[in-house]
Amino acid sequence: MGKIYVGQTAIEFEVDVATDVTGATCLVKYKIPSGEEASWPAVITDAANGVFVGEPASADDLEQAGRYVIWGYVTFADGKSAAGEPEEYMIYPEGDIDR
Repeated sequence: MGKIYVGQTAIEFEVDVATDVTGATCLVKYKIPSGEEASWPAVITDAANGVFVGEPASADDLEQAGRYVIWGYVTFADGKSAAGEPEEYMIYPEGDIDR
């Protein structure tokens, strides 16, 4: 994946929780640089292996430049829940050429 820019909406974040999510409800949770947390609904792409994707709903979802932490969150059919391993992404100001 190339650089991700503030306000970008043409992107999907794929997470892998490495457990069967058949029948589960999945979210892609994220923490913005200010520390606030939010989530996107996820689309399961490989239930047996626990892979799903979420995408920004609007430009406001990636409104701050800086470090974002993104992870998967699963609520299983029996009501139990679990979080996946977090990953870090840098979101850059549009027009940024710093490499």
